[in-house]
Amino acid sequence: MRIPRGVLAVSLLALPSTMASAQSLPPANTVSGPCGVVDAVLLPGQNRVFGPCVLPGGATVVHGAMADAGLNRFTNVHSPLNYVGGGRDRDRNFVTTVFDPHVVTSHPTWGPGVETVPTRLLLNGVVNVQLPGSSVNVLFIGMLGGAPLTIAETYTRSQVINERMFGDQAISGTAVSTLRVTIVGGASLFLPGSGDFIGVVPEPNAVALLGTGLFCIALLWARARRSRVTGFKA
Repeated sequence: MRIPRGVLAVSLLALPSTMASAQSLPPANTVSGPCGVVDAVLLPGQNRVFGPCVLPGGATVVHGAMADAGLNRFTNVHSPLNYVGGGRDRDRNFVTTVFDPHVVTSHPTWGPGVETVPTRLLLNGVVNVQLPGSSVNVLFIGMLGGAPLTIAETYTRSQVINERMFGDQAISGTAVSTLRVTIVGGASLFLPGSGDFIGVVPEPNAVALLGTGLFCIALLWARARRSRVTGFKA
């Protein structure tokens, strides 16, 4: 079968542009974690949930993730997440469960002149300790460029947790957040909607507005102070 010359020419002309489009696509956002999840693709704004699955020793886990990134911004979310320890074994000893790291990766882009970005690490949820002596150990790391943000805590009683860290990080084309959880005995960790690593470059208008607001506050404070001093002298 012969292909008409006109059709062949059009096809050859379209081929380079198609290849260029494929090469310009950004890397996919991904999640890896328990239940055998390795580099599962996260579409922008999509929240995927995996499990429940039962681990050796009787621990159970359900974990979800979301990742979104664009120009001068990224958001990695480790939730919903429910880790339940194995309690005791047949000999009544505490079971120690080291869950596979829960890793979320996104790929932001940065505008001209951007060298650093304010980032924050948030961990909000509930720890439930059913058996005395049990514990939940959490290590949460947010890495962009330079020194990472880190939350490292060990919980030995039932409580609501609200942990946060802030810091500027150098820009990078990859934002990686890693949550490592170890549960000893009968305890659980529940993150219904927060386990976040976020970075956003402030808009120039927002920075200018903040500066104006601080200036106005300082001016009012100075006027109030002068008024108090004048009234005292009178």
